Amino acid sequence: MSDRKQLLAQYDWVNKWFHNSLEGFTDQETNRRLNPGMNHVKYLAGHLLNAQIGILRRGFGKEPMKLS
Repeated sequence: MSDRKQLLAQYDWVNKWFHNSLEGFTDQETNRRLNPGMNHVKYLAGHLLNAQIGILRRGFGKEPMKLS
């Protein structure tokens, strides 16, 4: 498998994980920590989004689209 195909596979995997991490939660629930010192769901989803951006930058030299 080429490097590009591996990066695309990683991107797809992280993208699915990102969407699954938010599925079934209300906005209010994503702000709640399950235990003290544990990150909330929005933090974890943000970490996954940052990983996606890193894959785009390192693998393809692309910047994410800016939302206006």
